Amino acid sequence: MADQAKTGFGGMSRLTLRFADAPAEASYQAFIAGSRQLQMRLALLSVGVLYCMLAGLDRVFMPGVVRHASSVMHLAQGIWLCLFAFSLFRSRSQRLHESVVIGAVFVAWCLNLALSSMGHTGLLFGESYLMLIWVWMISGLTLIQAAAVNLVFIALFEAVVIAASPFTIPQMVSHQFFVFCAVVLGALGAYLTEYYRRQHYVGLQQVSAHATALAKLSQAVEQSGEAILITDSQAVIEYANPTFTRLTGSQPEEVIGMIPAVLERDAGNPFSSREMWVTLARGEVWSGMFTEHKRDGSAYPALISVAPIHDGAGNVTHYVVTQKDMTEHQRLEGQLRHAQKMEAIGTLVGGIAHDFNNTLAGITGNIYLAKHGRGVSGETVELLERIESLAFRSANIVKQLLAFSRKGIIQMQEMPLDPFMAEVAKLYAVTLPENIAFLCELGTQEAMTIRGDAGQLEQAIFNLLNNARDAVAGARDPRITLGLERTVPSEKFREANPTVQGEALACIRVSDNGCGIGPEQMAHIFEPFY
Repeated sequence: MADQAKTGFGGMSRLTLRFADAPAEASYQAFIAGSRQLQMRLALLSVGVLYCMLAGLDRVFMPGVVRHASSVMHLAQGIWLCLFAFSLFRSRSQRLHESVVIGAVFVAWCLNLALSSMGHTGLLFGESYLMLIWVWMISGLTLIQAAAVNLVFIALFEAVVIAASPFTIPQMVSHQFFVFCAVVLGALGAYLTEYYRRQHYVGLQQVSAHATALAKLSQAVEQSGEAILITDSQAVIEYANPTFTRLTGSQPEEVIGMIPAVLERDAGNPFSSREMWVTLARGEVWSGMFTEHKRDGSAYPALISVAPIHDGAGNVTHYVVTQKDMTEHQRLEGQLRHAQKMEAIGTLVGGIAHDFNNTLAGITGNIYLAKHGRGVSGETVELLERIESLAFRSANIVKQLLAFSRKGIIQMQEMPLDPFMAEVAKLYAVTLPENIAFLCELGTQEAMTIRGDAGQLEQAIFNLLNNARDAVAGARDPRITLGLERTVPSEKFREANPTVQGEALACIRVSDNGCGIGPEQMAHIFEPFY
């Protein structure tokens, strides 16, 4: 409140009518620069035309002593003022415009002084009164400039009045009164003109700001990622944004004039509810989850919100219905639940694996002692070695379980892939039944090196080969192929896997001629306990 009282008129100085904010004042000056320049040119042109007309009147009404001189001076004034006005039409310099106008005023006053010295002092006063008002209200000068020009004129006027001593006291008082009236009326007119001009500018700025905000709001609604419907107070659709079309497939002209399902006041309507209307009656926003249908009949989960719009009296004039497709949200929610389930299973597995690992350590230790005991036959040693192999294999399974529960140690290291794959193929070949053909396509033109955990990669390949072995169990000519090749990923692959780096990748391929994987099982192939 104190700041408003100090600046006055909503941010303008009461004395100089200047905005307190410097950027606002600069913006205003730039805004009116063109109109001020036009006003100055028209002022010079109009006064020039008046002087030319006055030159003709001088020959009729002026006394013979100064008739010719007055007519010539007024005609000369009119001509050069018109020339100055036309020359300024090509200039955009504010300083030049102001200089020409101020110069024209002083030249006019000097000519009047010259005429008054010829014995017709009334010309000085008559034209000077009008020139004072012209400077204030019509010239286009700022208030400060007009005030400075008027002060100079008053000084000259007083000097002339004093020099023209033949004036009587009543005449001098009369001239002083007319000068005072001209100054006051001109200043008041200029003050009010500038005040209302600035008020008009402030109003235009406010309208422009409101228009900008409205355009921004309109663009926000148009480009919103959620479908938006605006209805009247009777729930009849008046507007639908482009997202509504993209989401539902329905064009705006197809739904405008209809009532959205969520706002239908029907007891059998599964969308509408008493709770919703009670919430809206309180002026609050209501929201709920529903299954919506697109134009083609396909269904999708949607989060729908309804908000009332009130007028100044508090009456509901419109409703805004927003609709968000929750398909992706539900998918992510399902992934989160699955991750939480896997985390719980992993925690359980981790606890069991440690205990099982301790048991296996005791078993393998006793097997070692039994193998190296006295009097152990070769057949017994062979059986103990088989048990030991199974124990180590179980320990490897425990290691896999610990890795799954994120409690095992993963040893990431650089390793050449070609000899690694050859060793894996050699180890697995001896475990396959003789009726299954095992083909290896591991020939690559250049060596490939990867960074990974050898144990986990080996186990993953073994799992794929075991699945292939199970798949070809019923085949007439069972065949499993293990392949390794260098590949360059496509753009589609990189878009689907943005974390993949490198220009080339190693592709490990396991194929078979078995029964394959059913589509109902394809979605579960990466689940560890499926």
